[in-house]
Amino acid sequence: GCNSPTMTTTITNVTFGDVYFCAGQSNMQLEMHFTFSKNYSYNNITQMGKYKNIRFFTGVEGNQPNATYVIPVNNGKNGEYRWNLLNSTTIDLFDGFSAACFYTAQTLTDKYGMSDINFGLIDTAVGGSIIESWIKNFTVPPRCVANTTNCPGPGCGGLYNGQVLPWINMTIKAALWLQGENNVGHNAAGQYGGNWMNNTGYACMELLMIEQFRANWSLVNGGEILPFGLITLGSGTSEGHQPDMGNFRWNQMLNFDILPPPADEVPSTFVVQAHDIGDPWYSGCGQCQNASAPYTANNTYGNGTNWYMGPIHFRPKQYTGERMAIQVAKFIYGQDLTWTGPLLSGCMIDDSKKMLTIMFNKTLMNGEELFYQPFEAWYDKSLTNEYQNAIKLNLEGNPKWQDINDSRVSISASDVTVMIDISNLYDSSGKQNITGIQYAWSDNPCCGNLNQKNFPCPMNMCPFQTAKSRLPAIPFWAQIVNNKCKCFAPQTCDA
Repeated sequence: GCNSPTMTTTITNVTFGDVYFCAGQSNMQLEMHFTFSKNYSYNNITQMGKYKNIRFFTGVEGNQPNATYVIPVNNGKNGEYRWNLLNSTTIDLFDGFSAACFYTAQTLTDKYGMSDINFGLIDTAVGGSIIESWIKNFTVPPRCVANTTNCPGPGCGGLYNGQVLPWINMTIKAALWLQGENNVGHNAAGQYGGNWMNNTGYACMELLMIEQFRANWSLVNGGEILPFGLITLGSGTSEGHQPDMGNFRWNQMLNFDILPPPADEVPSTFVVQAHDIGDPWYSGCGQCQNASAPYTANNTYGNGTNWYMGPIHFRPKQYTGERMAIQVAKFIYGQDLTWTGPLLSGCMIDDSKKMLTIMFNKTLMNGEELFYQPFEAWYDKSLTNEYQNAIKLNLEGNPKWQDINDSRVSISASDVTVMIDISNLYDSSGKQNITGIQYAWSDNPCCGNLNQKNFPCPMNMCPFQTAKSRLPAIPFWAQIVNNKCKCFAPQTCDA
C-alpha cells in the first residue's frame, strides 16, 4: 500500500491511440458475420497476422433510466465488455463486432498508410433504437417541435444514459453514426421532411444530439470540437416507408447538400452517402435464398452470406467502411483526397434548344471527370432496365413525378454536366411547365425499374459518379424557377 515505498506496481498491455465511438442502430450494430467481406478480414487476421494496431470493445446494450458513468465490468472473463486484440483467439468474439466500424479502421490501415496508428473501436450501437434514445432526456421537447418527435416518451434518453455517458471520461477521436431506420416513418415532418432551421423532425434532433456529444467530449478532448461522421441510410432500410426516404436522407444531412457545409455552420461534420450500397436484394425476394443465386443468402455451397433478419441489414458493409475511411483520412488526418461525389451547383433550361442542363461543382471533383455508370448486371448480361439515370421532373399541376427515358440523357465528362433532352415536354405553343427536379430521391434509385424481388441490384450502380474514386453523386431535389434551379434552404444551387 501507500506505506510501502519499495512496492512496485506494473501495468501491462497499455496502448495509446485514436479511439472511435461507433453508435446508432442495427445497421451500425450489424456483425461482421453477416457481411460479404468478412473472410478477407478474417484471413488477414488469422493467417497473416494483420491489424495488430486495432483493438475493439463491444458495449453492453444499456438503456438506463438514470445517468450511468461506469463502463460494465466483465465478470465472465469471456472477452466481452473489455478491450480485445485482433488475433486467432479473439476471432469468434470479433465475428460479432460492428462491421461498419471495423471496415473503417481496416481501410485506414490498408489503403491510407495508417498501420502505425493504434485504433480503438467502441461498438455501442443498439438495434431498433430511435434517435430520441440517444439524446439527453427532457431536452428534445424544448428544442424540437412536439409533433415531429417521439418525445416525451418511454424511449427518450435511455441510451444517452446507458451507452454515451459511461464513455465521456475517455478521449475519443471521432463519433461515427449510422441510425434512422426506426425514425423514417415518424420524423419526416412536413412536406419536405423536417428542417433544423425551423426546429422540426429528425434533422432538429440529430443536430441536438451532435451538440450534446460534443459538449460532453470537448471537456476531455482539450476543448476541441469532436469530429462527427454520419452515414445516410442504405437502400431497402426504410422499414416500409419508401416514399419518405429521399426526405429522410436530407434530414440525415442536416438539410445541407454537402457536409461539412461551405459556410461551416456545422463544423467537423462529414457524411457517407449509402443510397447506392444497400443490400442487392429487396425484402420478399423469390430467388435470393437459392444457393446458386447471385449475392445469395444461402450458404449451402459455402459461397453465401447469411442475412440478419433479411436485406434491411445490408451486407456490403465494406463500402460503408471504405467511404467513411475517406472522410476520416481527409478531415481528421488531413490527406488530400477526393472526398465527395458530384454535387449539384445549378441547373438551367434552354427553351431554344429544349434542353435542361445539370451542372455539378467542378472544384469539388478534385480534378476528376464525371462518369456515367450504365446498368450492368454481371450475373446476367441480357438484363436491361429503364430510367437508370434516376432523374425525375415535376410538371406543374401534375402530382406524379415524371421519369426521364435514358435515351434523353447524356453527359459532358470534362465539363461535369448532364444534358437532358426535354423536347417531348413542350406543348403545341412551345412552352414547358417544369417546376422541379429530383435525382436519386427514392429508396433505391440505382437500378431504374429493375424488380429487385427477382433480380439483385449490384452495389455502386447509381449513374453519376466521380470517374476515379467512384463516389456517387449526392441526391438532390430542387425547384425550377425562371428556368433555373432553386434549392431549399440551407442549400444553395443557383450557379
